[in-house]
Amino acid sequence: MNSKLILVALFPMVLCGCQDDTFLEDANPSLPNRPPKAFDVFVTKVSSEDAVLAWGPVYDPDGDPLYHKVYLNGEPVTGILQRDSIVKLVNLKSKTTYSGEVVVTDSINAPVSHAFSFETLKYFLRYDRTFDRFNQAGVGTSMRVLEDGGLFIVGTATLYNYDALYITRTDSLGYKQWTNIIPSAANPNFIPRPVLTFHENDYYIAHSASINRVNSSGELVWQHLSDAGFIWGYMNVIVTDDHELLALGVERGSGNPTLSRFTLSGELIWERPVETELDVRPQQIVQSHEPGKYLILGTTESHLSLTQIDGDGVEDWTRLLIDDRLNFPSRIKILDSGYIIVGDSWGEYNVSAGRAVRLDRDANVLWDIHFLGPGTDTDFNSVHETRDGGFVIVGQDGNYEQDGLLIKLSPTGDILWKRFRLSRLPLASV
Repeated sequence: MNSKLILVALFPMVLCGCQDDTFLEDANPSLPNRPPKAFDVFVTKVSSEDAVLAWGPVYDPDGDPLYHKVYLNGEPVTGILQRDSIVKLVNLKSKTTYSGEVVVTDSINAPVSHAFSFETLKYFLRYDRTFDRFNQAGVGTSMRVLEDGGLFIVGTATLYNYDALYITRTDSLGYKQWTNIIPSAANPNFIPRPVLTFHENDYYIAHSASINRVNSSGELVWQHLSDAGFIWGYMNVIVTDDHELLALGVERGSGNPTLSRFTLSGELIWERPVETELDVRPQQIVQSHEPGKYLILGTTESHLSLTQIDGDGVEDWTRLLIDDRLNFPSRIKILDSGYIIVGDSWGEYNVSAGRAVRLDRDANVLWDIHFLGPGTDTDFNSVHETRDGGFVIVGQDGNYEQDGLLIKLSPTGDILWKRFRLSRLPLASV
């Protein structure tokens, strides 16, 4: 599976001080020498690849000049500094414990030292931006990383008291370059879930009761509005093997899945309900590993379900994956070796737990995990496969004051590390 990395440039540490790496001695001391006073060392900031070290103030009872030097894991990392200072230690390894000491001596070479230690993080927060007019968190957001490292983000905004499609483009540091808000049909009580589908330089986005084609500049190419008497809203839209569009919708009244097939130019070819053996509430459609087939992720009253259909919307099979309802499955991702589904599942006392379900290529369950953070509720919103075969999941923790949540899983579903309150807002997409 292809993956992209956002790289942060590291810079060499530059420190001002004497070029000689040996401590200086006074050739003719006139009085008995006293060493410098004891001092404190502080590790003020740690990331996955650097740390900031501060110490002092350091005093000498004889008023002698003082010389400072920093050692890390037994090796000097600075030359001689002529004052207490702040030093940035760079090019460190992630998730590693380091120890060292700051040694201070006077002109008579009477040294005093203070030890320090720290552990680098598994990751680091590169930036944290907030965009105005954006009013949906959680599953209401999707993004694509661009070739220049910027982001193409879609979500929901309020326009004249109605939900509208929100599109913004950022640079590689997360600064907004432009924003476009596109009016679209919205049905009451239908939560917009814009999911990006990228094809031949344009984006296809299902948003509430509309299907939208948008170019790379965020301009609307065409928009299709649903038949309000038949379709309540669209969940997502994908490009088929024969280069047409297939949109998953929700039937008004029954809540069962519908399919709509379009040309890339927006012409509606057909629109029909999906006749399934079970009463399924649709959530997302993706391509199956079987050519020409598609999978509808959904739920029944008591189970997580997966339905395979052909390009005409005819059901091949419906499988109940787990004997417990995954109330709001947010995303299903296609992997080379199968699929992974994330969402949240409600338990006793109306408390939700984040949930991840891993499937093989034949939709057999490999593992199924629940996770409840320190807050009242925990939700998983998006998942991404990492280069080591594991997964990164983002979501939110808490009920009224929701904070961003980041979790790393191994290929077998073991939680390797987790971080709460990573962001001031829920994290929606990764």
